Amino acid sequence: MSNPKPLLGPCDSYQLEPFVYPWSWEMSRAQENNTWAPEEIQVAGDVADYKDPTLDPKHKHLFEAVMAQLTTFDIERGDDAAETLLSIMQPAEIRHYLKRLVWDECVAKGTEVLTQHGWTPVEAISCNTLVAQWWSDKTLSWTHPTKISVSVRESSVVISTKDTLHQHVTLGHRVPYWTDTGELLVKEAGRLTPNAHAKHPLCGSMRSSPVQKTTLSCVEKFLIALQADGSLPNRYTGERCGTVPAVFSLKKQRKQDRFESILEECNWYFTTRIDRVGKKVYTVNVPLVELVPTKEFRDWVKLEAVSCEWAKTFVEEVSYWDGHRVKGYSRIEYTTTNKNNADVVCAIAALAGYSTKVVRREDARSVTFNDVYWTYINKTRTSSKGGQLDIHPVVEDHIFYGIEVPSTFLLIRYNGRVSVTGNCLHTRSYRYVIENLGIPLSIYDRWKEVSSMRERVEMAQDTSSAIEEMVGQHYLRREPYYEVFKDTLPKQELLYQMIFWGLIFEGVWFWINLLGPIQQLSRLGRFKGAAEQFTYIARDEQSHIAFMTQLIKEFIAQYPECVTESFKREIYEMVVNAINLEEDFSRYCLNDGPIIGYSVEDHVATAKFFANMRLSSIGFPVVFPENEARHCFPWMSEQMELRKEKNFFETRVTEYKTGGALLFDDSLDEDDDWHLNISGD
Repeated sequence: MSNPKPLLGPCDSYQLEPFVYPWSWEMSRAQENNTWAPEEIQVAGDVADYKDPTLDPKHKHLFEAVMAQLTTFDIERGDDAAETLLSIMQPAEIRHYLKRLVWDECVAKGTEVLTQHGWTPVEAISCNTLVAQWWSDKTLSWTHPTKISVSVRESSVVISTKDTLHQHVTLGHRVPYWTDTGELLVKEAGRLTPNAHAKHPLCGSMRSSPVQKTTLSCVEKFLIALQADGSLPNRYTGERCGTVPAVFSLKKQRKQDRFESILEECNWYFTTRIDRVGKKVYTVNVPLVELVPTKEFRDWVKLEAVSCEWAKTFVEEVSYWDGHRVKGYSRIEYTTTNKNNADVVCAIAALAGYSTKVVRREDARSVTFNDVYWTYINKTRTSSKGGQLDIHPVVEDHIFYGIEVPSTFLLIRYNGRVSVTGNCLHTRSYRYVIENLGIPLSIYDRWKEVSSMRERVEMAQDTSSAIEEMVGQHYLRREPYYEVFKDTLPKQELLYQMIFWGLIFEGVWFWINLLGPIQQLSRLGRFKGAAEQFTYIARDEQSHIAFMTQLIKEFIAQYPECVTESFKREIYEMVVNAINLEEDFSRYCLNDGPIIGYSVEDHVATAKFFANMRLSSIGFPVVFPENEARHCFPWMSEQMELRKEKNFFETRVTEYKTGGALLFDDSLDEDDDWHLNISGD
């Protein structure tokens, strides 16, 4: 009987049952139950260790080197491995697990992100764009995204409240909320329920920086008045006299008084007269040397230079002209027929730390009337009540974008409503440690400076490039890209990539650095919080390795023509090269000699042990002789036997397991013939 759901298709990628690969579904469910958060781990002791003047320089260098490499590895793994496989593999149960590997934290097309240019569609964001990231102390700062991903998802969810929160996100997207005690927690969107004790953040105030403006100048006040009540005759350019006339007709005494105070501060020449309906008409000679008069806020407002204080002053000034103050000035309603101006006011209000939204109201009185845009600003509301949360599942294809920033939270706008949301988190655990310990941010770029790290990144990128070139944009266009893999050569390149990423990159490079150097530092009394985090990450990696092992075995069973003698030789050469690079990296980590209980020689011997083990698990011959491939750190198993009882998401007691009965590496001996005991065999 033929397989109804071959790995490379063609098959219905939406048909989940009946299962053809039940092991994948079981592993996916187990992985969901293994959810944990870095914030659960106490790192106060690590902070003290890192700042301790008596810390051995060898220990500090080793710690920073491993942190730098693992952070880079985590980004590369998400960029090149899981996302590429997700774009190729067809069966629904396989895709379900792969989505967990790319973290499934994305916002839908139609979402806007606050950038230095204002509210920008998420699909227009690049790694060169400055975006506003939100921090847990309720502040904002500008940063460049470290990673951007795009995918098509068939299942998602829209979460909203009546007047404020509105987001369209993937099921695994993290949604932040405050508890009654003021603790910030996050929950996956697919698991959200209305919670009267939850408050979802809507805004944050911009952090101060030396380059920001803190006060609103008299010229800026004039431009605010100009967009509200002024006009600029088209026939005057100012080329001959150096000034341009701006005309204002003001009826209200409060506006007249305020405008005259602005003109006095600017020290510009103006004339006044009373028109036939009793309005006071001002003609102001605006000197071009100071500004080019404009009624568009976006022509002169530079959001990246805006401070919280300046933003608050701007909002207050706007309220005098096109604004309406409500309930003792706790709320402001700004109205305009210019959508661009409404969006700028909305952005500045967000930087001031105010909750805000923009609503378009259609003016149907006449075809000549323009629609009106209302920007609602609330100076006292900073969160939305979780008890009013409305949750709507969406079961149809949508394009989603993942944007990764250091704080792990973004300020977004959807359907005009501004709120805080999570983002892709490929390096969240490492960032949590780096941020709390105060490690210089240059650690993220260390891989560019250290040859042993850079060469591994280059090897990983080169491994993926052939497949990426073949599949191209097929995934986004939802075209039958499985046609690319009709011939044997592309299948072999895909299998090569799977073995590299699943068994060598994760199964050796990632694995030994998670459970090796930092764990030994912990055994010596240093950096115990980071070591505990690495243990939990390794539990996740154990599941990933088990999944990839089984996927590779299924792939070989379906496409046996891929495994030729020449292909095995390619794998052999790749593994030798990978271990050589691992040895180079270990020598960089321990460049001043071994630390107690850990040496380069033992590290490399253990890496070879794991490499042999991974290859044997898929039926390939081992590469290294037994006298070179030795497990030198039996205490690794102690780390993996820890039980995890706490649950960051409040609702479940969690014990870490793999998708199958995966035996831990150093519990195996020669009699086990190097095989992993995975359910489904």
